Amino acid sequence: MSARLAQWLLARSRRERLLDLLLALALLGLAATEGVIGPLAARRAAARAALDEVAALEVWLAARRLDLALLPAPAPAGGPAGSPAPPPAGLGGIEARLLAHGLRDAVGLVAATEGGGVALRFPSVEFGPLMGWLDAVETGEGYRVAGARLRRGAEGGTVEAEIDLAPAGG
Repeated sequence: MSARLAQWLLARSRRERLLDLLLALALLGLAATEGVIGPLAARRAAARAALDEVAALEVWLAARRLDLALLPAPAPAGGPAGSPAPPPAGLGGIEARLLAHGLRDAVGLVAATEGGGVALRFPSVEFGPLMGWLDAVETGEGYRVAGARLRRGAEGGTVEAEIDLAPAGG
């Protein structure tokens, strides 16, 4: 192979060999750009976009914390005399709230945890109804959110959620 290449090069003039060398270097530069630098630049752009998204989410969360701090304190769950009794607490109350918010089919796991808590997993659920359900559970069922992990879902507006509830008094 190298003997054939040497014969081919010897058959060329000095100017042709120089032009062949420049062409080979240009092709190597193009291959390096497309094969190495291009993917690295794409990864860097994706990382920057992810950082921008995280920064925007932090700003949004700070605004929601401020909104939450400005809200009046919630009324006691029992309410004034003559008002209807709150829905049943515990797993039954949580399930009733899930049904009321149309989320029962979205639940992947409901499990009782130590200390009277409840762990819920949602493989794919719409964000808005989930937040409405969490608010209803916290204000009317005697639970507080002990932990929540949300990840962006495969479809727009959906999340994968892992929520741990603990008794409000505990």
